[in-house]
Amino acid sequence: MCGRYALLITWKELHRLMRLTTLPGREPALPFRYNIAPGQDAPVIRSGDAGPAMADLHWGMTRAADPARTCINARSESAARLFGPALRERRCVIPASGFYEWERGTRRPFYFAPPGGEPLLMAALWEPIPAPASFAILTRPAAGAVRAVHDRMPILLDPGDAARWLGALLTLPGAQAMLSAEPPALGARSVSPWVNSAVHEGPRCHEPARQGSLWDGPGPAEGPPEPGSHQIP
Repeated sequence: MCGRYALLITWKELHRLMRLTTLPGREPALPFRYNIAPGQDAPVIRSGDAGPAMADLHWGMTRAADPARTCINARSESAARLFGPALRERRCVIPASGFYEWERGTRRPFYFAPPGGEPLLMAALWEPIPAPASFAILTRPAAGAVRAVHDRMPILLDPGDAARWLGALLTLPGAQAMLSAEPPALGARSVSPWVNSAVHEGPRCHEPARQGSLWDGPGPAEGPPEPGSHQIP
């Protein structure tokens, strides 16, 4: 799954990557965030009238058909069956610098990111109702470095595929085919358990874990999933 991620990208970097549209002289603020968690609002890229546009949506998607159930992740294998309308018409991209996963058994947090520092673009779906508009990140079986830590990971798109993912001409079978694309190579490092608490923010979340100890400060022993959030099977 993907239960936390970081966004350490400037607006100009994201604009160059995705050719975002905005009003002249009104570039949105994009503060660095080291520990984006379910239940928070986060930047999302959606298709707009003039091209890709960014908006803040709530992480934890609900559906009008089942408003009591919230999901932070949706399995790509069942997305067409459970989220067919969203997969056809409400695809979005979540920009990130990297994401966290918690090791099975030890619950140690690891941070995964491209070795060269390139931004990540995670495939996602969004729903407009019930308000506020919300999103869920699509996941796939873990590959590469992630497989040693966790059994799921987000679906990652390159910029060209991300533009196609947002396009109105993409059919449902075409969207399903994109969900099976192989992810890029990622680096992994063990980080401070400070990131375990969703209320913690800032560079300390990225500090390397101390050798020989799982702890460098207060915080819960368990990472995600957050209470009330889950991955749709």
